[in-house]
Amino acid sequence: MSALPRILIIDDDFGRITSQSKAGGKVRENPDREAFCVRAGIKDVTGDKPAETIDEPVAEAVFISGLCLENGQAEQDLEGTCSAIRRGWEKWPRWSLILLDLHFKTGSIKPDGIPAGREEDRDPNRYFGLTILERLRKDDSLRDIPVVILSAMEREKIEERFSKSASDFVDKSKITRAKLQELLSTFGLLADDEIIGHSVTLLKCLREARVRSRHGNDNILVLGESGTGKELIAKYIHKCSKRVGFFVPLFTQGVPETLIDDRLCGHEPGAYTGSRGRVEGTAERAGRGTLFIDEFGDVPASIQPKLLRLLDKNIREIERLGSTEARKLDLQVVLATNRFDLLSGQDFRADLLARVNVADPVLLPPLRERAEDIRSLATHFLRKYEREFKAETRKVSDDAWHVLIEHDWPDNIRGLERVIERAVYKWKGLRALVPEHLNLALKRTAHTPNEPSQLRLPGRTAAQKPSEAQKKEQARTLDEIIEALRNYHPDMNDLDEWKGRLDDLQDAHATLLSKLVKVALLAKRDYTGQLQHTPAMRLLTGRKLAAKGESSIAYSAIKSLLSHHEPALQKILEDPLLKQIYNTACEKRSGKKAPNKHDG
Repeated sequence: MSALPRILIIDDDFGRITSQSKAGGKVRENPDREAFCVRAGIKDVTGDKPAETIDEPVAEAVFISGLCLENGQAEQDLEGTCSAIRRGWEKWPRWSLILLDLHFKTGSIKPDGIPAGREEDRDPNRYFGLTILERLRKDDSLRDIPVVILSAMEREKIEERFSKSASDFVDKSKITRAKLQELLSTFGLLADDEIIGHSVTLLKCLREARVRSRHGNDNILVLGESGTGKELIAKYIHKCSKRVGFFVPLFTQGVPETLIDDRLCGHEPGAYTGSRGRVEGTAERAGRGTLFIDEFGDVPASIQPKLLRLLDKNIREIERLGSTEARKLDLQVVLATNRFDLLSGQDFRADLLARVNVADPVLLPPLRERAEDIRSLATHFLRKYEREFKAETRKVSDDAWHVLIEHDWPDNIRGLERVIERAVYKWKGLRALVPEHLNLALKRTAHTPNEPSQLRLPGRTAAQKPSEAQKKEQARTLDEIIEALRNYHPDMNDLDEWKGRLDDLQDAHATLLSKLVKVALLAKRDYTGQLQHTPAMRLLTGRKLAAKGESSIAYSAIKSLLSHHEPALQKILEDPLLKQIYNTACEKRSGKKAPNKHDG
């Protein structure tokens, strides 16, 4: 269950606790605040008085007056107010939203505890609320806090001044539960139970995703580096949109063009040789829900025209293969890619890019911009793999935390998970995680989105940025990779270069083998797009496997190649195609379904 959003309310009326009024013979402290909390569904956690019980609160709030007492006079307290804001912002749980009054009364205190007020307090050009707002926007550490003006004062004379910094202006008397929920959803920085992290950069991304999901039938592009969790953001958009249908993914990477068309649109009986029955495509199955097109940047040019009518929000229709009947659809489309060059329009139709709002994507920050989230992510992965490998529960040393947080993570969250998985698998019996378990001592080269990873020849540290001459030495072909490995000789005088690197080598080997299996399977698909495991293994080995039982041997070979290094298997099976063939191979070889942990 999500923790309640925490808001800060800066208001001289609601922030005071000295006002008194008689109700039923009892003296109550600040009935104005109590009435406001009931009306807005706010749980008061200020701590200056016993909290009222609120059924199903929308948020919890801290109230401050923005004033201080000096020689019996109420005075504006800018520094004290900013200090309170900073204390609640620097660490989690931080302020999701600030509600800020404009007019603050100062001066002598009347018998009822309310300041008498001074003439200058009512001057719109001297509103204390605007002074606070402008201070926040000048402070780099506080400028990201969303602020909504909460006031009953006239706004015309100061509209331009507060519009530069405030998110909205709301009449104090019109705040209700529904209005507060709307303000939080639109402007608030809210975490989510299913997405680990609460850094400001992540929360701003989630806010943008929520706002974009409101239309419910939009095309939304999610742009982020590989390994940042774009599918999770797509599912979050689906959840926030209140679409009643399913979230249906369409994976395009490495899939033949004809099969993408079939998977997207479906087909009628006899649409092509070997087609059996009537099949709904992913677009139809996403009806009243969300269609998620993963790796949109890999959609081939031949398929792009077929997306135009689907992505036209005024049309939203497709035709099944083998049919001329246009089928109207009611859905939301979320598209994800790590291709930042889409913004320049390369390789894509301009009219298609316009329909996916390529100039206004939801930007998912890389892990290096979410350092605050590394502790919670790493802890999550530790507990996950300690359970999976039946390993000891361990504590992370301060030095290990420093290494994890300072690393640049070019592979993002996927890379962090892989490092933690290896460490737990290799040292199952230890109860401490130390830097030596991480193999992250060497800083990687500066990362550029979409820059292809390059195999470095042995002997070159990752901290060195290769010169032009060195770039020519980098392995480009499989022959060069094999030759580089054969010619590599560990140096006994340079232990730091190779000690503790066995898991890295096994992981790299397993990843390369899985890529070879995949490309062989793709190359040997039949005309319907079905996988052909035996021809694929013939292609990979360069020979027939046996006179008898070739199919069974091919399945055994595929299973062996993909499970070559157990810690890498889970990552390998994140690829839908490899997961499908691996599970099939397990079933064929054992006569039963593959283990559940690989079923996804």
